[in-house]
Order: sequence, then C-alpha cells, then structure tokens
Amino acid sequence: MANPRKKINVEEVMSSVSSNLEELRHLLESGSFTEEEWDTLTCGLENLELKAYQVKLAPHLQSLVETNPDIPARDAIIQLLAHIRPHASPSMVAQVTKYILEELGQRSLRAAA
Repeated sequence: MANPRKKINVEEVMSSVSSNLEELRHLLESGSFTEEEWDTLTCGLENLELKAYQVKLAPHLQSLVETNPDIPARDAIIQLLAHIRPHASPSMVAQVTKYILEELGQRSLRAAA
C-alpha cells in the first residue's frame, strides 16, 4: 500500500525560513545575547545545519545505494561529502560522515533481510 505524501507548499516554507533568518540576523546584529544564550543559539544552528545536510543527502544516498548496492563505505562517503559546502567545519564533516555510515549500515541490514 502506498504511503500518501503530505503536500508541501515550497513557497510558504521558503518564506517562513527567510522570515526567520531575517529575524535571527536582526538579533545577531543587535548583539544582545548572553554567553549562555549564544551557546544555545550556536548549538541550535549546528543541529539545524546537520538536519539540512541529512535532508539534502537522503535522495543522493538512496540513489547511490540503489544504483550501486555493493559500494564500499569509503567510496560512498567520498561521493556524498561532495554535496556539503567546502567550508563546513571539521565537526560538521564528522557528524555528516557519521550520519552517512549509520544510514549505509541500516540500508545494508534492510537489504540483507
């Protein structure tokens, strides 16, 4: 049975993201954060960046596994990391690599079952 997909209004999503980024930019420019608030904000932005990469990489990962199910993990990681921005922090590269390895492991287990 097919899983019905919810219709998403892309323009509405982008407008919301743009509005939120504008509000965040204004708050950052005002410089009115305490150290604790800044740490919380930074952590939240890193989590958001990781989620964005996970969403971005999901179709590439699916396609890679479908077209080349026996691809070595190293080769898959190299191909998929090409989709993240060149100036991503080393910790973000490590987190994305961990995500890729976890996904490859889960997909391998499902294929073997």
